[in-house]
Amino acid sequence: MNTHHISIDFSDLLSLSQKPPLYAEGTHVFWQDPHIAGHLLEAHLDPSIDSASKKPETIKKEVGFITKALGLTHTHSILDLGCGPGLYCEVFAGYCGHVTGVDFSTNSIDYAAVSAREKGLNITYACMNYLELSEQSAYDMACMINYDFGALGGEDMPVLLERVRRALKPGGTFVFDVFTPARPDPAPPAGWYVSEGGFWHPGPHLVLERRFAYPEDHARLAQYIVLTPAERRGYRIYDTMFSLEGITDLLARHGFTVAGIYADLRGTALSDDTETLGIFARKTG
Repeated sequence: MNTHHISIDFSDLLSLSQKPPLYAEGTHVFWQDPHIAGHLLEAHLDPSIDSASKKPETIKKEVGFITKALGLTHTHSILDLGCGPGLYCEVFAGYCGHVTGVDFSTNSIDYAAVSAREKGLNITYACMNYLELSEQSAYDMACMINYDFGALGGEDMPVLLERVRRALKPGGTFVFDVFTPARPDPAPPAGWYVSEGGFWHPGPHLVLERRFAYPEDHARLAQYIVLTPAERRGYRIYDTMFSLEGITDLLARHGFTVAGIYADLRGTALSDDTETLGIFARKTG
């Protein structure tokens, strides 16, 4: 029988149990961890679940609607931000002349590059932080799909919008989706479990999960404290939700005008209780 000992600093845990300031960072970033990245890639590629990526049938419907709504053809170039293993890029490649995918995960980009090469697709991949995007007037459309925009910190949202605006050609469109305040919290506020090895760590570890709400800012935080025999790691995943008025105002302040808003990126009509928004924002000026 294996015995594992974890030294716990309770004063440290008490401090971590307090609600942090909105968008305060954790001690570690989960998508830069090689072990976690492997599990994320598995989740992306699992066609039976909507988690890291949407299901294949949803991806096809969304790409079909986006390309039809914008009239995208083989003469157009597009940029997929947070592309993961290239699932959207590969479908867009069937409609557009050239596709570029950007992601911070080496695992995902490596997988995507091999897949595109084997299928003979005109896709370029770059492993980088999209907040450091430097291209100018290069794309007809940029997209960020699966609610990644709301996961950005408050100071990163304007940076991302400025980078995207610069990368788009005159009149180019930024397509993305977000959650609205009508979305219910998907998980209980607190919990814990012990594992011999799993998503967060390959060996024995204890996970303390806590959720915090920031109702005045329409934001939520899922915090995971992972204790191993060797260290303590803190991961924080934020989710900012937007009203129709809120996202329209944010876009206007950063050089975009809303060209279309739907309940999702499949073109579903809006309703009063919609939990998601699919947004087409056109570059102005």
